[in-house]
Amino acid sequence: MFKRVFILSCVLLLSSPVVAKFFLSSQQKGSVERCRSLLSSGKYDDAVAMLTKMVAGSPKDTAFCAMLAEAYQKSGKLSEALDAYAKVLDIDASHEDALCGAADILRKLGRLPEARAKYETLLKENTNHVGALAGIGMILLDDGEYEKALAQFDKALAADAAYGEALAGKALALVKTGKTKEAADVFQEAIGKDPDNAGLLVQYASFLESCGKLRDAKDTYEKALKMDAASIEAQVGLGELLAKTGAPAEGVKMLAAAVEAQPKNLTLIMKLAALYRDQKLFDDALRTLSKGSAVETDTPQLLIELGRIYLEKGSYDEALSYFNKATEKDKNNLNSYIWRGTLYFRQGDVEKGASGRLKPRGTHGLWRLGRTGARRFRSSRS
Repeated sequence: MFKRVFILSCVLLLSSPVVAKFFLSSQQKGSVERCRSLLSSGKYDDAVAMLTKMVAGSPKDTAFCAMLAEAYQKSGKLSEALDAYAKVLDIDASHEDALCGAADILRKLGRLPEARAKYETLLKENTNHVGALAGIGMILLDDGEYEKALAQFDKALAADAAYGEALAGKALALVKTGKTKEAADVFQEAIGKDPDNAGLLVQYASFLESCGKLRDAKDTYEKALKMDAASIEAQVGLGELLAKTGAPAEGVKMLAAAVEAQPKNLTLIMKLAALYRDQKLFDDALRTLSKGSAVETDTPQLLIELGRIYLEKGSYDEALSYFNKATEKDKNNLNSYIWRGTLYFRQGDVEKGASGRLKPRGTHGLWRLGRTGARRFRSSRS
């Protein structure tokens, strides 16, 4: 009798989801370790193949699903990674790694409001989540809010003084505020703490490029690619540098390969279109941006880039219509005002270019600069 009760108790215990998950994890521990090894050695496709099988066997296991998303993300397949993170969040809406991973991807795709919303969700649960703090800092940096970005990166570094992205972001914000020496020191500190971080090297290469150290920048981009051959950021950075330094065809080739790898990445699409624009290949630029329209219709950034292409073509009416549409979409988007003013100046309509209706709130310094430029323009014509 006692034996039967004991056996029944064991069966009931093992049927518990919590206990079953414990034993499942123990059995598959070796597979998880192999996946981690594949990820750390850069064998992302092998990791994806292995994790896909593991997820098929345990579709509700958030750990496996999150690892699959991470593998996709590291292999540069951002759309697939975003879908995988979405599956994790369907199971557990507060899963920190999935929220942060999805937010990082959305930010890289140029979908900044969605990214910020996910970072803020994380911070509601954990006010010191360093990834979310740094992520919002990067969004502020992209928006040109450099002082706010600096304060945000300082918050992230207060949570984790060695966090690479926060250190790199702070360095980039220091560059934007004219503090180049301090920025170099921060980058050196960050690389010293995390020497095998390819993404950090890419940001350092961008910094070197902004300082005019183009040879060092090229070497650093190439070092990052040796470290992580699948790094889209390194490919794009090197491609843009090559385009600026006398190898435009090679630069376009690298960016086109990046867009092919991530066909839904609006940021990459716009970078490639900008390269075509700079080379006066306007039809190629417009054809490239048509892919962007298929990804996300009528974002201010896309509309402004379309306007810039038509501006360079000399098609001022089309350019103005796109700049106006961008302003209608986001009245606080400074670039739409700047480019609309540039268009009027190119047409020789100085008074209209400097008119008060072009002035958005919070840009009084730029407004004064515009007035000064208008006066100089008039003086040069008299």
